[in-house]
Amino acid sequence: MRDGDHLAGHRGPASGVYPVGVAPDDVVMGDFDGDGLPDLAVANGSSNNVSLLIGNGAGAFAPPINFASRGEGPTALAAGDVEPDGDVDLAVVNNFSNTVAVGLNRAGPVPGVSFGSPR
Repeated sequence: MRDGDHLAGHRGPASGVYPVGVAPDDVVMGDFDGDGLPDLAVANGSSNNVSLLIGNGAGAFAPPINFASRGEGPTALAAGDVEPDGDVDLAVVNNFSNTVAVGLNRAGPVPGVSFGSPR
């Protein structure tokens, strides 16, 4: 919840607002690019994709890179090392297609990050 320029319950100004896909439903934090800094993944329910925002370590994030959710209506995300190879992978719940898509973290458009076909 926002309270002026501050997030309610937190000290200091909000770091920023970032555009993502249509109807964002869920967000998870993880080190998706392996640089030791937190990044964000956002499930976008109506655009059927996941937005990945790479963190800079100072509370700000790069513009999103969108990946296909490999299903319809992504509503929830889970991050963890599925393989295990030391990389944070991503599971996406697709509500309308009744599927869970698991994206293994591979080298891609962002060094060390790719969860499927960028879109």
